[in-house]
Amino acid sequence: MSPAVIDQTTGNPPVQKTAHSYRRLIRRSPRRAVSVVILLANGLTLVALLVYSAYYRAPLPSMAQAVLRGGALSALALGVTIHDPVPARLATLAPPETDDPDFFSGYERLETLFLGADRVHSTSAELALVDIHNERIVESAFSFRYQPFDEPRLHQLRTKYRLDEVIALARDELDEFVRLCNWTRSQFRRSDYQPQSDHFDALEVLDRKLHNTTGRPYDPDHDQDPCIFFPRLFAQVVLSVGHQVRLSTIDHGTTEVWSNQYGKWIEFDAELNHYYQKDGVPFSTLEVHDENFAPPPPRMKIVRGTQSSDPNTTLVHLKVPELSPDSMVRYHRHVGIVELRNDWLTNRYFLGHPARSDHATLVFQDDRVSGHPSLAWALYPATRRREDLFWTLNQAEIHARPLADGRLSLRFRTVTPNFRGFAVSIDGRPAIEQPSASFEWTLHPGENSIAVCPINQFDRKGIVSSARLEYVPQSR
Repeated sequence: MSPAVIDQTTGNPPVQKTAHSYRRLIRRSPRRAVSVVILLANGLTLVALLVYSAYYRAPLPSMAQAVLRGGALSALALGVTIHDPVPARLATLAPPETDDPDFFSGYERLETLFLGADRVHSTSAELALVDIHNERIVESAFSFRYQPFDEPRLHQLRTKYRLDEVIALARDELDEFVRLCNWTRSQFRRSDYQPQSDHFDALEVLDRKLHNTTGRPYDPDHDQDPCIFFPRLFAQVVLSVGHQVRLSTIDHGTTEVWSNQYGKWIEFDAELNHYYQKDGVPFSTLEVHDENFAPPPPRMKIVRGTQSSDPNTTLVHLKVPELSPDSMVRYHRHVGIVELRNDWLTNRYFLGHPARSDHATLVFQDDRVSGHPSLAWALYPATRRREDLFWTLNQAEIHARPLADGRLSLRFRTVTPNFRGFAVSIDGRPAIEQPSASFEWTLHPGENSIAVCPINQFDRKGIVSSARLEYVPQSR
């Protein structure tokens, strides 16, 4: 055995700082090792909090509270993935057979059969594409939970408050939305503050008819913020007559309604009772946001509604008789969707459930917006893809596969909340409704046409896709 080497400075044997030595130290003093790990973790956490606090210009206690909140919500979200004690009732979005990943295998969008040429040849026929309008579905990477049709309170809201009469004389779909917004804003003054509630129920609110007759001031600890209350009330009113909505935010609560007429989301400010348009076309929240980066002056204008509650919704809140488009464009610098759901009447998720927490608020990150984001927005899921915020609904994509003897096998793709069926019209004849997404189109010599659209359970027809084909049987 070789003699021990002595440290000439201390007179002691040198310390062997090897991995083996550390493992032996941990085995001998596990409590000390745990303390070291905790100390290091706390130090790293403190450094991270200081960095984020400086970046978001937030006080350190606020940042620590936000991190703790985020950790708790993440733990709840993980638990819900393992077991959800309140399973949701979900709206049907399409025929069940389309959930099969192989359902569209071997099928192409109808127009792609003619790419590179205007005809499709087979052993027995020749097809020519004359005209086509085939919708293209845009999907978000984030899921949204829609209000199911089979909710009794939804239909009670519609019938008890005679909402069909409110929209009976509407000129078109946009006019329906305007009339419903006017009606909603007419039910309460801004000063008719409503008590806070964990689960918003428009029928309950309207039945209660609570009005502030004493003129008491707004109490944020007990009252709903009017800029949140009116959008929620308007949203459930619109849902009850068969349209789709979602809550949006611009540091002020608004509502977006899906329009089949325009094939897009349209923003309505239910509290101030107005919407935005350019050249007669209504704007979405993101389109108003884009005006921040367009050459001045703003291209849009504000279209105000009328109501029988507050005589001037702008004056009663903002103390000005009119809003300038420029001021509202600036107000739209930050855009988000509050709660990726509109199923408030049916699914009453507990506090902290990922469907109703920060995890369900989606914000748009625009690299054109300079400056530091707020701490609140920094904690939400975010995206730079416009499609994630502005997906499409109520369309029918036509996919096809050629068969022999002048036949085409068609399959229809759709995302239609509360889907009921497809209305299919051949050669201009009255449409026939079918629940299936499969259809065999038998062609006759000459020009053939097809038109298809989805229908929801409220009997609302969606956006039509159509095509015209010329069929020429080959002589034998």
